[in-house]
Amino acid sequence: MRRLPNSATHLFLSVGGNDGLRYLDAIEGFDKEVQSFSGAVRRLREIQEDFREDYGPVLQEVLRAGLPTALCTVYNGNFQEEEIQDVVDTILPVINDVIIEAAVREGLPLIDLGRTLCEPGRDYANPIEPSARGGQKIAGAVAEIFKQHEFSSPRAEIYV
Repeated sequence: MRRLPNSATHLFLSVGGNDGLRYLDAIEGFDKEVQSFSGAVRRLREIQEDFREDYGPVLQEVLRAGLPTALCTVYNGNFQEEEIQDVVDTILPVINDVIIEAAVREGLPLIDLGRTLCEPGRDYANPIEPSARGGQKIAGAVAEIFKQHEFSSPRAEIYV
């Protein structure tokens, strides 16, 4: 934010993917530390609260710039190993829920990269990065927000 150019007119906040990867790395010890379903749910809640504590201050710093702002959920990726993709598909909604809540609370538009915009296989260049096709879809959602969203009245709206 310190290097935000004076010419900036809108901000799009897309953060959390590296947090998701960090949680994915921590899953190896997850099986040993969790011994019940309720323990697993509590651990997922801890992950969510940890992300909420990190995300809130970042969002507030972005909003202090006073520019029209949109949020993006974290995309689910395209992991070849089914077990890893299953874990990602379970953890990311826990993280993305924090982002969705923030969009609703702040009245901001949201690009849902996680579940609807980027399709596994077709829209990824590797397990965690969009392909050119995925990038075009993301750019299209950004353009749609520029053209259609009315930033003067706080209203959360999901773009896909």
